[in-house]
Amino acid sequence: ELLRGSRVTTVLRCGGRLFQNSKGSAATYKLSSVVTKIETFISHNWCVPRWKKYLCLALHFNAFTAVLVTLIVMLAFSMLSAFGFVPVVQLSERPVPEGFLIKFTCVPTFLGVLLLAPDFLRCWSRCNPICFLDKTCIHQEDKGIQRRGIQRLGAFLAHSDSMVIIYTDVYLTKLWTVYEVASFLALHSVEQMWV
Repeated sequence: ELLRGSRVTTVLRCGGRLFQNSKGSAATYKLSSVVTKIETFISHNWCVPRWKKYLCLALHFNAFTAVLVTLIVMLAFSMLSAFGFVPVVQLSERPVPEGFLIKFTCVPTFLGVLLLAPDFLRCWSRCNPICFLDKTCIHQEDKGIQRRGIQRLGAFLAHSDSMVIIYTDVYLTKLWTVYEVASFLALHSVEQMWV
């Protein structure tokens, strides 16, 4: 009953609002549920700014989806340009006309999906693995449940398939994060760790 996980889309929703501060509540605890397996253990320090954590996790969890959606948009505009449904530009130095919409939509599409996928693509299974985040998976107000959760941190790590480390210059100066890494490596191979 203490092994809990949250969906990545829940953790990353609203620009990673959960990373704004370390203060948890019964409401943040309810963002997790009892699980039998955790796909990703998120290891971080609370002193790192929210935006850095969000960008790191968005790249890790959403980059594949962002690239895929961007390629689909590029292909669609290429086909529409080739068949004359959207305007093209003929530059004098190039023998073939260019579809300018591709140039103006690729970067916004990639960034939009990368940063907003947790809010809009909740049903996409690739974007929604079960993860461990201390704020949602260990009760922050009920000290009895909190103590039992902390004492069983090894169980969270043992039931995790991988670990994502949000590494910064302070990461290895905190005993807690060093403990998480050492415990994970005692139970899993280094190939299951993403930094």
